Amino acid sequence: HQYMYLSGIGNIMRPAAIKAAQQEISTEQARLNADFKNLSAESKRITTLQNELPGLEQTLTGLKEKLTQAEAALNKREEIQSKLEDLQNRFSTKQSELKQNNLAYKNLRDKYQDFHQAGPTCPFCNQPLTPDHREKYEQHLTIEGNRIKEQKQTLETEIIVIQAEIKDYREQNQHLNRI
Repeated sequence: HQYMYLSGIGNIMRPAAIKAAQQEISTEQARLNADFKNLSAESKRITTLQNELPGLEQTLTGLKEKLTQAEAALNKREEIQSKLEDLQNRFSTKQSELKQNNLAYKNLRDKYQDFHQAGPTCPFCNQPLTPDHREKYEQHLTIEGNRIKEQKQTLETEIIVIQAEIKDYREQNQHLNRI
């Protein structure tokens, strides 16, 4: 058997052991080279990501601002929808009241005509129609007619105001839909 003396080690090794050690060193060196390549590639990737990070942070900040604006717009839209529903309910109520008012005015007008066409007895209380009774009832009908007319004017004004508010809120809603 041949033995080889390795300087600096102080041991004598056999050629098969030397070959095995060289193989082990080669394998370890290949693994280390592969690790080095992988770590170099990873280092480059990290450097690239570090260079991209400020731009990504700026994009994120911009997106957060847009999200905040979108949430505010959504909240505003919900608020507008709620107000629109309320206004539309008020509009329907006022229109219904106006119809009732018109019907009351028509009924009063019919009573007034019946009263003027009445003969010697009151068509409503069946008592004799004296000049005093006629005057009091005509005055009552006139006062009631004026009250109904004023109420009608008030309702019509309220309806116009509500319609203007509905139009304004719809325009605001359309503006928000474009955002």
